[in-house]
Amino acid sequence: MAALLVINRRLGGVALLAALPLAFSRVYVGAHYPHDVLAGALLGILIGMPVTLAGRRYGTTAVDYLRRGPGRLLVGSPHRTAPRSAT
Repeated sequence: MAALLVINRRLGGVALLAALPLAFSRVYVGAHYPHDVLAGALLGILIGMPVTLAGRRYGTTAVDYLRRGPGRLLVGSPHRTAPRSAT
């Protein structure tokens, strides 16, 4: 959810609206204690935000490096091709 807020605020807001009743229901049915849910949310924010921000900043560079080097078979061709027409 935190990562979605960084990428797209509207989609992150929808995820937040979905996460709140879900978190409440986990406590309500006895699957988790309230501090379990809060700790999970905090951990998700503390990990998701920096990873998402780093991915936005360094993701393109990393993919370009992999395309030229050891990961070229996994990442694909550095040349972009035009999409085929549906005829």
